Amino acid sequence: MKIVLKISMLSLYLCLFNSGNKSFAQIEKGRQKYRTYSTYYFKGCGEMSREDYLKAILYFDSASVVCPYFHKPYYENIFCYARLNNYQAAYDNCVKMTMTGIRFPIAHDVLGGFKDSDLFKKFLKEEDSIYNSAMRRYDAQYCNRLAQIINLRESTCQLRPIKGEKDTSSYFHQFALLCKQNDFPTPNTVGVGLYRDAIGICENSMMYGYSDSEDWQIVLAGFNKEVESCQVELDFIYMLEDVYLYEQGKPVKYGFWATSKMFPDMKFPSISEMNKNRREAGFADFELYLGSMGEEKLDKFMKEQKTEH
Repeated sequence: MKIVLKISMLSLYLCLFNSGNKSFAQIEKGRQKYRTYSTYYFKGCGEMSREDYLKAILYFDSASVVCPYFHKPYYENIFCYARLNNYQAAYDNCVKMTMTGIRFPIAHDVLGGFKDSDLFKKFLKEEDSIYNSAMRRYDAQYCNRLAQIINLRESTCQLRPIKGEKDTSSYFHQFALLCKQNDFPTPNTVGVGLYRDAIGICENSMMYGYSDSEDWQIVLAGFNKEVESCQVELDFIYMLEDVYLYEQGKPVKYGFWATSKMFPDMKFPSISEMNKNRREAGFADFELYLGSMGEEKLDKFMKEQKTEH
């Protein structure tokens, strides 16, 4: 089943990268900071897939220095340290990850002996306390209002808006009002868990009909403001642009769905062209991105591309 994106990419970009109060140079600085972070992160994932956990940890640590408020480097380090039987360091990264405002998301069965260790049992007993301590850093009223909107989205996102109708009760309209009053949610203002749910609101709304609206201009202006200081992950806008181009029968730009079976016959440009697009957008190179999932996937993709061309 194809995903239909009702989205004006031109208006999206005008809003995202040409907001009146932010110069292109300021936004470019934030995008390049994110590129540095994502390059370290995907290098770490690549080393982890090769089971060189010590080297992977060095890259994940470097990523967390660039953007300490994103949880993924700590998430990966838990696995790496568990594989190295360094349970104290694995426990420390459990704490660091939870302090970004997200609960423990890793399936316990992939943690090897660490999941049965006293230190992991200690963490599980402390998790609620650590998470609540992290969330006390944020505005409780703001977080509670966002949580209400997220719950509303989960109960109503299957509904489609009537074109041209302004539904003041819709979750996305309420989210736009929240962004207008409080800025776009970031890991530093609501924690990673609520922030990622806010990204989910944007993804759902781009895909199902809210994108050509005044509300989207408000939301993207708020998002744009946070790009400058690299407070938000940029991937979600560009992943959906690739889907949009696929639906138009055109080659994608960034290659985010290179291994996905959701989009058969997706057209890809050359790797050099994708790298050019990815560098301009602020992402790690395509080979790093795909290679981080396993070198066999990169090799398979490159062979298929040679066959097609």
